Amino acid sequence: MRSLKNKVVGTMVPIVLFVPISAGFGWGSIFSLLQPENAVQGNFEPNWAIHDQGLAEDLNSLAFCESSNRTDVVVVDHNGFYSRGCLQFQHSTFVQYTRKYGLLPYVEDEELKMWALDCEYSKYLASLMIQENEKNWYHWENCASRSLNLLD
Repeated sequence: MRSLKNKVVGTMVPIVLFVPISAGFGWGSIFSLLQPENAVQGNFEPNWAIHDQGLAEDLNSLAFCESSNRTDVVVVDHNGFYSRGCLQFQHSTFVQYTRKYGLLPYVEDEELKMWALDCEYSKYLASLMIQENEKNWYHWENCASRSLNLLD
């Protein structure tokens, strides 16, 4: 009998996990395992940490205002486009900034719709946007101004 060991070493086999959000697992915990850079480095911990605690708290408040911090919210916004996830990103904005910051380079634009449902990643992306330019709070103008008083 031939050993399969030599045929499997170095081969990446895609694994798809379907875990209901209601089971207590967030998309972030699943998607972080599927990042190509994590698979290569053997790092299976999410890498979406926000180091500015004040900003992290503001983004948590924003997520609560936008979606009650729920990851499964998809709505048609006032402009007729879908908004997704805990921060209610619109697809074009989500793709624009994900590409601008060189994040998720192996993920197709259409697949990024699922990443918008990853609250941890969405908050990380928003943190980069805000750190680059505080005017980027205007992407969440209603909650940022009325509920959080973050806009002048």
